[in-house]
Amino acid sequence: MKHEKLFNVCEIISAQHLKAINEILLYLTEVSSITLTEYSFSQVRYNNQNRHYELPVDIAKFLYDSMLISDEAGSHQLKEIKDEQALSSLFENFVYAFYQKETDWKVSRPKIHWDVDDGYSEALPVMQTDIVLKKDNQTIIIDTKFYQQNMKSRYEKGSKKHLSGNLYQLFTYLENYQEKDDETVSGMLLYAMTNDEEQPDHEYVIKRKKVKVTHINLSQEMKKISQELRELV
Repeated sequence: MKHEKLFNVCEIISAQHLKAINEILLYLTEVSSITLTEYSFSQVRYNNQNRHYELPVDIAKFLYDSMLISDEAGSHQLKEIKDEQALSSLFENFVYAFYQKETDWKVSRPKIHWDVDDGYSEALPVMQTDIVLKKDNQTIIIDTKFYQQNMKSRYEKGSKKHLSGNLYQLFTYLENYQEKDDETVSGMLLYAMTNDEEQPDHEYVIKRKKVKVTHINLSQEMKKISQELRELV
């Protein structure tokens, strides 16, 4: 099925977005279409010249894996996405790519080693960071989360609290990170905004380390998302 037909039958796509999509497709008239398979994505190789395609390809792979588009009964319909792990990975890659391409922060995903006293760390879990930003003597360890709920209460009408496991994980990173003498290290839990009325937007100082727990609204225009991501750091 041609791209134009595919999008014309998706009624939930607004006229504005449909127009923008059709304008983009004009640049792809010389690109031949293929049948997507898992093998198609495994063949993609990145280098310094085409690294900027990594995020769009990740999005395409996510849509493919989620079977977002279904052609059952000869029609194309959008399905509900329920895989929080896949969404979290996509959100993490988006934030990573933004800070890497749009800011002057040095961006990486280093592993943090346990600060063991005797050097023995057998069977301890790997501490793999999502995003670490460095500039001058500042270091920010960011853990991204994409959940249906980013705050919970123990009782029906009780006050909502942060998800303890996420805070413990971030603080473990901060406690075991080997900082230099002139280095200032802080942490951030960054959630994708949900439909809940109450959203995390808090800053703490725990054992002399700043910890920010906050959110970002991904339903905004990209210009606003960009502005808020810059302001967070």
